[in-house]
Formats: sequence, C-alpha cells, structure tokens
Amino acid sequence: MKILFWLYRSRVNKSALAPIMIRITLNTRRLSFTTNLFVETKSWDARKQQLKGNSTVTTAYNNAFLALRS
Repeated sequence: MKILFWLYRSRVNKSALAPIMIRITLNTRRLSFTTNLFVETKSWDARKQQLKGNSTVTTAYNNAFLALRS
C-alpha cells in the first residue's frame, strides 16, 4: 500500500487556497479523495508531501499526515 499527499492546484478557491488530496494505491488500484484541508499553494512542499513552516497549524497538519502514513 502506498499513500501520497498532493495539492490540487487547479481547484484553488476564492480565498486562494487549494485542497490537499490523498491517494491510496493498493494492488494497482487507486483511490483519491480530499482531506478537507485547504492551504496556500506556496506553503506546500511537493517533494516532502507536507507543509513548509513551523507554525502550530503547520505542525498539526504535518503530524496528521505522518499518522495517516503509518
């Protein structure tokens, strides 16, 4: 099973926030859905699949991503 987090840049809302999506792959089958978390596109690190920065909200989001991966 592989879990991937990605930013859906083409779905930026009026507040200039994009949804963070999750894709789960198991035996070549994919399931994608939203995490219901919205962030600014400039604060997303695509390579690390997490948010940039050290704020309280950023740390909470990154810890949630880490919990979902494990």
